[in-house]
Amino acid sequence: MESQTDQLQIAFELRPNNYQPNVITESRQEFTEMEKKIVVLAINQLRHVAKSWEEGKNINLLIPYAELTDNHHDKISTAASSLNTKRIMHQDFSNPESPEFDFVVPFPRVRSLKHNGKRYLELMMLSAVIPSFIELGKRYTSYDLKLMLSLSSVYAQRMYEIIMMFYGRGQKIFTYEVSKLRTALNYPPDHDYYDFKRKAMLVAQQEMQQKIGMHFEFTPSRKEGKAVVELRFEVKSAKDLIEDDIDIDMSIAKTMQPHEISAVARNLVHDYKFTKKQQSQILEDSTLMQTFIRLHTEIHHGKREVKNPTAYIAQSLGFGKVIPKELNAKEPVARSTGTRNQDPKKIGEILGSIVKKIKP
Repeated sequence: MESQTDQLQIAFELRPNNYQPNVITESRQEFTEMEKKIVVLAINQLRHVAKSWEEGKNINLLIPYAELTDNHHDKISTAASSLNTKRIMHQDFSNPESPEFDFVVPFPRVRSLKHNGKRYLELMMLSAVIPSFIELGKRYTSYDLKLMLSLSSVYAQRMYEIIMMFYGRGQKIFTYEVSKLRTALNYPPDHDYYDFKRKAMLVAQQEMQQKIGMHFEFTPSRKEGKAVVELRFEVKSAKDLIEDDIDIDMSIAKTMQPHEISAVARNLVHDYKFTKKQQSQILEDSTLMQTFIRLHTEIHHGKREVKNPTAYIAQSLGFGKVIPKELNAKEPVARSTGTRNQDPKKIGEILGSIVKKIKP
């Protein structure tokens, strides 16, 4: 057994993002949902030693129980009891007839301990496997730790990693081989593509959309006979969808006649607590009016985090910070940045309602 001097002990310090080598992202992983969360937190901690680790040293990681679950410690115990048998398989798909492979057991020892009244998992990683996890180079996947930990399906967890491998470098549209995808998701090989689609892909799609606002569509991009061998992915985050909504509204605004823009602005201005003078300034100046409509659209679709929309727009239009105190009490609160407003006042809808009102 190696001495304590041959091991590097890491104190727990959470970082908001994970950076993992693509070879880990695309590997076949046997983990359950809770085991995967433990692995995700371990990768988060390995970033602390990427520069200080020395070849030949094992690493001990500490993962607080509280980061994994509020009170279901039995789930952690169940995951820990099998984690030291679970493998990651690296496979070279460039030669289908004789692919190279490497089976790795990342955590051969897993134990629980208490420190300063808190319970932790201690994970030991052997020196031989550590380079696979910390040698980032230029090929790595970056993802938000909080979003990853919010996912409960292992298929959603793995799809999030794979999608972020592309999305993180600006590729919102990409193709991926079905065989590689099935391997990465550790999906049973005896199930056909339609089972894989229904039980893995659609489950991941739904959970990612509901929990983290990441939308992805997938369609067959290549077939061999009737078999689907490659999929085309199109990915949009919640922020992308917000930008789409804003672009649609602003493109409609650009096609409007001056009197239509004026009608929309007049309709919208009453949602805010502007003074009479400020309302007149907005409605009588075409530049202020267009800026007002753009700011309204961005706030109500959730692009801007603004606690006091009236004050924010007033200042942006050059009216200054002062808003009468009596008008602030019932000030509407805009949604946070990145949170899509499902019921915004859209320019096209407003224009349609106005047109209906003025029709004879």
